Amino acid sequence: MPSGCKKVVGQFVSAFDASAKKKLCSGTLNGMGGRLYPSRTPKNDAKKACRVDQGHVYDKEAKRYEIVLQPNFETDSSGMKDFISKYSTHAILAKMTIDMNENDGEGPTLSQIRERLLADFERRDDEDDYS
Repeated sequence: MPSGCKKVVGQFVSAFDASAKKKLCSGTLNGMGGRLYPSRTPKNDAKKACRVDQGHVYDKEAKRYEIVLQPNFETDSSGMKDFISKYSTHAILAKMTIDMNENDGEGPTLSQIRERLLADFERRDDEDDYS
């Protein structure tokens, strides 16, 4: 993996706050592809380097769906630009399942979201598997 990418992903995920958690736990359950965080603006796309999109919906009634961490094409980050040139903007940096039944209907905690995304990123990095 290009060296700067790991640091960028770590900083992005570690910076999640209560507002980010709310957005990540508010998937539409209508399908894949919509951006959950950060909002799509040229400034965010350049500054944030990554985005979180809604992935596969496992169970609409139980509110279980996947979130997918991916690189932003418009990023200013040289580390992420190196990653994109090797793997593309469609590469998956990390995934996890949001289960809104977890923690008495509150969904995963902020620390659980951070830990699960970073663990999946580490696994993908070790296996060089971003598909």
